[in-house]
Amino acid sequence: MATGGRRKDRVVLVAPQNDDTMLLAGLFAIAGFALSTVFDADTVLAMCKLSLPDSIIIDLDTPGLEGLILATRLRGIEGANTLTLVAIESTSATRVAPDALQAAGFDGIVGRPATVTKLIDALSASVRGRREP
Repeated sequence: MATGGRRKDRVVLVAPQNDDTMLLAGLFAIAGFALSTVFDADTVLAMCKLSLPDSIIIDLDTPGLEGLILATRLRGIEGANTLTLVAIESTSATRVAPDALQAAGFDGIVGRPATVTKLIDALSASVRGRREP
């Protein structure tokens, strides 16, 4: 996370349109992130084609969203190799296996409940993992 005079980390949260998402977005802002909240795959893809954020958090329980397909499409955008993708685990009975998430391009996964602390830790670990040999 950036502090002081440095720029804020730009994060996009793709999640259901509900009170929990709005609360999470507010807490990210308090933690010093420049956060955009998006409720569908088409919008995040269009945003990223114009300007890539530093990280994207995708809630796999977002209605109408196929997280593995979205991650693959995001990874196909020019310059997306520097993008950090973190998934919030699905609550459904058909959870996606961690190997499948990694194969789709996710750098990390956070279980539920997905707190701001867990998400920040996952983003930080993913970024460190990219920098280490």
